[in-house]
Amino acid sequence: MKLQTRAYLGVVVVFAALIVLITGVSARAFMRGLAAVEHRNAEEVARRALRVVDAECDNLRRTGHDYAEWDDTVAYVQAPNPAFEQSNWTATSLGNVQVDAMLVFAPDGALRGGACLQADTESVVTPPPAMAAEFVTLVRAVAGDPGGVRRLAGLCAVGGRPALFACGPILPTSGGSAPHGALVVIRWIDERLQDRLEQIMGFDIELRPVVPTAAARPSGDARVQVLSDHRIAVAVPLRSVEGTPLLELGIAFDRVAYLEAVRARSMMFWQLVGGAVVVAVLLGWALRTQIVRRLETLCRELAAMRENPRARGKVVVDGTDEIASVAAGINTMIEGLEHADREREHSRKEREVLQDQLLHAQKMEAVGEFAGGVAHDFNNCLTSIAGWLQLTKEEIPAEHAAQENLVFALNSVEHAASVVRQLLTYSRHSEAPLADLRLGELLTESLVLLRSGLPRTIQLHLHAEATDDHVTADRTQLLQVLMNLLNNARDAMGSKGTLTISLGEATVPSPTTGPANHLPPGAYVSLSVHDTGPGIPPEHLDRIFKPFFTTKPAGKGTGLGLAVVQSVVARHDGAVWVESTPGQGATFHVLLPHRPPQAPAGLAARSDPGLHGVRLLLAEDDPAVARMLTTALKRCGCEVVGAEDGVIAWETLVLAERPFDIVLTDLTMPRLSGMQLVGKIVDSGRKIPVVLMTAYGATLDPEHLRHAGFAAVLSKPLAHEQVLTVLARVVGRSPPGKR
Repeated sequence: MKLQTRAYLGVVVVFAALIVLITGVSARAFMRGLAAVEHRNAEEVARRALRVVDAECDNLRRTGHDYAEWDDTVAYVQAPNPAFEQSNWTATSLGNVQVDAMLVFAPDGALRGGACLQADTESVVTPPPAMAAEFVTLVRAVAGDPGGVRRLAGLCAVGGRPALFACGPILPTSGGSAPHGALVVIRWIDERLQDRLEQIMGFDIELRPVVPTAAARPSGDARVQVLSDHRIAVAVPLRSVEGTPLLELGIAFDRVAYLEAVRARSMMFWQLVGGAVVVAVLLGWALRTQIVRRLETLCRELAAMRENPRARGKVVVDGTDEIASVAAGINTMIEGLEHADREREHSRKEREVLQDQLLHAQKMEAVGEFAGGVAHDFNNCLTSIAGWLQLTKEEIPAEHAAQENLVFALNSVEHAASVVRQLLTYSRHSEAPLADLRLGELLTESLVLLRSGLPRTIQLHLHAEATDDHVTADRTQLLQVLMNLLNNARDAMGSKGTLTISLGEATVPSPTTGPANHLPPGAYVSLSVHDTGPGIPPEHLDRIFKPFFTTKPAGKGTGLGLAVVQSVVARHDGAVWVESTPGQGATFHVLLPHRPPQAPAGLAARSDPGLHGVRLLLAEDDPAVARMLTTALKRCGCEVVGAEDGVIAWETLVLAERPFDIVLTDLTMPRLSGMQLVGKIVDSGRKIPVVLMTAYGATLDPEHLRHAGFAAVLSKPLAHEQVLTVLARVVGRSPPGKR
């Protein structure tokens, strides 16, 4: 027999055997899949049965709701009367609503009255005390909800007998009050429920005692059991509201799909076997003539390339079919191997950079969150300190010797407040306010402070050559930029050297501002800090402003100084870059947009804020802040009523005999926040202006606050004069010059 013939027969036999094997495996997988589908269908039947039981519970809850939210029921709880019992608790009325027992409880859980339908369904009796005792805990939970929205429904065991129950608050028909008690309705789980389930489901259903294996399964988990080749059963436990299994719901039905699949599997198997033989014969011939020979040629060419890996040759592309496409793809793959080698190295470096950036971002986020929490608590302390200092300053005569000390103390508080603003800005909880200032004046005034951080052996020179150096900036943050740049230069020079601060004007774009030419064109104020240190190595210039990058020994630096400089300058719409040559020192350049100075607004003379007789509700959970504000407001003639949190404030507002003129509330308070408090005030229809106090005022959307119902927002730390002015404006009593 020729080799070609033997190869042909081998291909046919192997291919046929492979098809038969695949067919058998597919059939087995098909039956397994069918069994899984059958299992899921059985579970769906069980879940459907549970939904029917839940629907029965919901129907019972609606029945109880009709009786519970009724003025007659409210009157009965307050004063039980026979007329209510005779009209609602007869065997006929209970049978019409499909209720076997109805119990009415007082808010403390005491049974006011009720009725139980007898087994003959022709008479009713008073519920026994044991039945009422089983619902005392649920009744107290429902009746104790002040909003009257809590309702319970589900399964329970009453005297060892399984039942459906619903418990709802007793409310007037119109609603709008606290619960006057609770009403419980009960329907026994018996043949009626079983018949109803069989009618709805269309299957044989059995309610039987729960078995231990079902009790151990999670709530709602079905247990499927194949009874025979023709029948399958599923069981699911019915659980009480506490999760205790009461009954087991069993459903049995025919395996119609399984039997049909068995017959189809046998027929499909023999059809595929016959077809596989025919297909194998045809494919064996086609493979040899159309594919195998061409693949052998392709393999010979690839083998030649394997023997000489450095010779990047190409295989012959013959035709336009799939094998030709494979050959073309091999050529493309060969061309891409060299490119892939280069890209692999580049990707590795990029991945290392991204991992470093992610780590830095996580560190910055952690530091920011910590700073924000500290700043928030510190704001309340500053508010209290500044308020008491200002009140003390107003109490003593203007010529008193302590006045100067108080002024110094208030200035220190303002400096602390600016530090808090920096912390909040750093943690992204607030934005520091920007003001018009002259950069030259800032340098001159801060020269002593800047010089104090440098050794005596380092010379400091200041060249302020700008004629117009007005910028709009945060004074404290710019001072931080100067101190960070000077500290960096000091560490670079060591114990001696010369440090020069230069101030000038610049225009962008220009040849001298190359690294900052991406800024919008216009006039800028230029600040340069030059040191005579050893300079910065070229390989460090691209990383000098990255957070946590430092060349100092461990414990000598955090790597955050220049990162903060870049962050502050970027916030002021400016740019910062460094120029350095090893051995010739380094120069840091900062460009800030020039802002024409604005004419200062005239200051209004101090006057009475006009709050005499105003009735104010103060909601503040910090006792020190609340006491300071109360003292300041009472001195202006306000009638102040305090509340420790939002819940007490709302109760005070609702129960007040006289209306309030204005509400002053903190944002973050226990139990009920300021945002939730103003929502309740607006929803109640009260036309009372509400002023918000918060340490995060700059991060809140003013439009959102206005729609929420706030008339004004005060940012902490507070100055009580600012509080008085804003309150007077909101209530419409602001004196002339302060509107």
